[in-house]
Amino acid sequence: MSARPPQPPAAERLEQARLLVAEGEDDRARQILATFTAADEAALPPSACRLLDGLRETLLLAARDRLPDDLAAGLDGNLARLRSAVDTGIAQPELVAALSPEAQADFGRARRAMELYIQAEGAARNGEHPAVLEHLAALLALSPELTDPEELRKKSADALEAEAVAEQRSRGPRPAENVAEPRCFVADPHNSATNAHRSATNERSSATIEG
Repeated sequence: MSARPPQPPAAERLEQARLLVAEGEDDRARQILATFTAADEAALPPSACRLLDGLRETLLLAARDRLPDDLAAGLDGNLARLRSAVDTGIAQPELVAALSPEAQADFGRARRAMELYIQAEGAARNGEHPAVLEHLAALLALSPELTDPEELRKKSADALEAEAVAEQRSRGPRPAENVAEPRCFVADPHNSATNAHRSATNERSSATIEG
């Protein structure tokens, strides 16, 4: 199974996210912060943990005002903004409660779509390529407009194809099928009679010429 490339160190990703927030690139900063695991956070010094919490709070406050627009853009296919809308709605459920009934239904669909994509991401990290394709198929059935920015579908399909080729090569070439030659020749009676007739005719012709 193919492994995904390792992430940069947590401190490096944190600095990159800080710069992106300062430049107003909130969506890209959220994508980076979403890669932090509990182990990453445990490895950070206290000052870096405070910076991480501050960045998350800043992004959450910014996303609060953008929730309706992020939800609409996300369901139109922008996965980064969909993730932002879902994260905001989960952290601040009162914002979802203030939405219209139609928007609340959209939020429910968006949350389910993000759950499927997160499951696909987890399966990709574990090299479970059939599960990746299964989760993404369910995601497309739920929301056909959504994009796949990490190309999880392509990478898993390519990995499965490579595994199939490797397995075929390990088995070696298929043995050629032996076609048995006929052991006896069965003469066609009609052709035999015709040949006999031609032979007799030739003999008579030879006798006439000699005479």
